[in-house]
Amino acid sequence: MTKVVLVSGGVDSMLVGNLLARRGEEFVPLFVDYGQPYADVEGAVVEDLFRGVRRVTVSGLPIGDGHYVPARNLMLATFAARFGPRIYLGGMRDDNCPDKTPQALLQMSRILSDHCGYAVAVESPFWDKSKAEAIHEYLMSGGSKERLLQTFSCYTPVGGEACFDCNACLRWSVAMQANGIYAELPSRRLLVEYLGKMHEYDSVRSWTLVEAAKKKHRVFEVKVTGDMLAAPPSDLIAASVRRASHSGAIVVVVSPLWEVYRRRLTDWLGDIPHDAIVMGHAPWRQ
Repeated sequence: MTKVVLVSGGVDSMLVGNLLARRGEEFVPLFVDYGQPYADVEGAVVEDLFRGVRRVTVSGLPIGDGHYVPARNLMLATFAARFGPRIYLGGMRDDNCPDKTPQALLQMSRILSDHCGYAVAVESPFWDKSKAEAIHEYLMSGGSKERLLQTFSCYTPVGGEACFDCNACLRWSVAMQANGIYAELPSRRLLVEYLGKMHEYDSVRSWTLVEAAKKKHRVFEVKVTGDMLAAPPSDLIAASVRRASHSGAIVVVVSPLWEVYRRRLTDWLGDIPHDAIVMGHAPWRQ
């Protein structure tokens, strides 16, 4: 049964290909150029990462800015089914992508099986892992850091290089930093944007983002414990935070309290400026 790995030059598909290779399983690396604005860079990286790459080119497809194309993975899986019935793509647990969920992949398998006339399976071997966890597993198996750094994930490359000012760059950089791999850090604008919604992420990713911010930007941490919530913030705390914020520092409020106290902590802070609230303990500070 021919196996097909949909490859993009990103770390996810590289890890899928590596996993199959470690198992001694042969596969067809398939790259689809559907008009995404970064296709040339992706295609070049794919050729460096894989041997025997097959290509499909689609022209005239309206894709907007190319960052999000509805049903993109169903489209890619449809092309892949022409090369083999076992199709792999790099979906991860922390992907925020509706057509990469286990349910979506099962639906794709059913649709393609019904219309191809033979059994087609679309799957991701990493759906139970975050990007950082999958990288950790790769490194523990003897994988190369240099190969990881060869991968490319960027929506708006500049001169063939990653911009480090887009969501794809941030996810790539944070996953590398979580595994102790030095990588270019995202812009201040992007870090502040993501710091503001850290409660959507798991604790490792959240705290890694804070540590990454410290390596490139000035971060002012404010620790708030449960007993402090019994009274309004002191004038000293309020003045210190405002001074740090006005000076351009990224203000991160850190609390060992559980996530359920976030609303109470937000109310306690009132109009004191801050860029993020991080609840719980950093895994490496426990």
